Amino acid sequence: MLSECVRTQVMHGPRVDERSPRQRFPMRSISILSFLALTLQSGAASASPPTQGTAAPTRKCELRLSSWCIADGASIITRRLADDGVHDRTWSLEGRFRPESKLFVLEPNGCKTGYADELKLLHLEGGVAWNGRTMNKATVRIKSDGSCDLQILFAPSSGDPMEWALSSGLALIWGCRDQACTPFPMSDIRPLLIDGGVHADRSGGFFRP
Repeated sequence: MLSECVRTQVMHGPRVDERSPRQRFPMRSISILSFLALTLQSGAASASPPTQGTAAPTRKCELRLSSWCIADGASIITRRLADDGVHDRTWSLEGRFRPESKLFVLEPNGCKTGYADELKLLHLEGGVAWNGRTMNKATVRIKSDGSCDLQILFAPSSGDPMEWALSSGLALIWGCRDQACTPFPMSDIRPLLIDGGVHADRSGGFFRP
């Protein structure tokens, strides 16, 4: 097929354009303009910014309570009724493969209604004996009327070689501002717990910001 095509061109000779130069030049100008337009369009397309990748999924509440929630990320979450006469429930959070580094949250009855409207560290107590453990205990207010003061217990750094509770577990505790749980993340007060915890561990006393 290719040989026939070549032979035909040789027999008939090159094609001759019988139009006058005046007729040929406008077509050439139009062709050049069209080529330039296509080049500019392709250049503009290649200069456009690359499409951004899909945003990483946001963390959500795994256990939603009224004033606060536990976000997804803990390996094990347990709930027990409190027996101290002050709190209603005790929650414990545990990280994957780190069973000895637990975070405990003591929840008063006032947290069952309403939404959080602040995040305030009231005090931090070190060297607290609790269920056979020596813990640091932070009291955190998330409702300004004082009805929902969460007590958060975590091991001092010297007694927590796996270190999950304060570095990762604390970030899973949120005060909920609204029905959608726009969060007050407890991780916002972590610097106070770390700095205050050093003092509390040595003295066994209180730290008040």
